[in-house]
Amino acid sequence: MKIIVFYVPYPTSEEARSVVVRALEQKLIACGNIVSSQSLYLWNQVLNEENEFIAILKTTSACVEKLTSFISDNHSYDLPAIVHWEVNVNEEYAAWVEKQTIQHQ
Repeated sequence: MKIIVFYVPYPTSEEARSVVVRALEQKLIACGNIVSSQSLYLWNQVLNEENEFIAILKTTSACVEKLTSFISDNHSYDLPAIVHWEVNVNEEYAAWVEKQTIQHQ
């Protein structure tokens, strides 16, 4: 069985939490985790090193478009990384994710 996992960095834990909670309330995701991270990247030819908070969101393929738009509309970065991929999971977990998301409401 397959689900979709999103990986989205945020500048603060509060912003990440706010987006996860609202996505849960709107049934766009079944579950979200927030992980502290140290990010290194080049921006305008300058090396940057910052603390970020990664939202890991679990959803279904039916919710990808709406969730991507929701994240984009509610992100403080000028250029947010909204990364997602399909992953294999056990059948029971996939059924739970599907049951928790919007297509069943």
